[in-house]
Amino acid sequence: QLAEKLDFETVSDLIKELWSRLDLAIEDAGGYIDKHMGDGVMAIWGAPYATDRDAEKAVHAGLAMIEALTSYTRNTAIPGAEKLNLRIGINSGQVFAGYVGTKNEYTVIGDTVNIAARLEQSAEPGAVFVGENTAQLIHTIFELKELPPIRAKGKAEPLKAFQIAGTRPSTS
Repeated sequence: QLAEKLDFETVSDLIKELWSRLDLAIEDAGGYIDKHMGDGVMAIWGAPYATDRDAEKAVHAGLAMIEALTSYTRNTAIPGAEKLNLRIGINSGQVFAGYVGTKNEYTVIGDTVNIAARLEQSAEPGAVFVGENTAQLIHTIFELKELPPIRAKGKAEPLKAFQIAGTRPSTS
């Protein structure tokens, strides 16, 4: 909607600035940017090499992305940009990871990826939603709010989901 109201140069500047900030949050948390899709981004942790902190790093990136967008919207002079928002969906599990297509692009494919997309679509603006597998991996690090089961396209059973409610105090 914003692109309809602004001239091309302003939209271009806005997109470049936002992707710069959001991509940095992903990369600073050890993520790999799989692809940008219009106003969305898909990032990967744990492929091709997994660690025991991948889910934690992904959640930290999600929170940092929301913070980066909030900072941008508070300080921008671009009319209407203050209404921009972000939703994050994160899921953990097995995927097919490899090079695909005629351009030999590295990506991940599978139900784990589809569930992350459904979580993102269900999330409220400014929220990070995680799947049950991710919740099990991060529950000692982050405060979680259990959500009502999510009916998701392509899934026979509702998804168990959680919203990140904060970071737990460090015990070290």
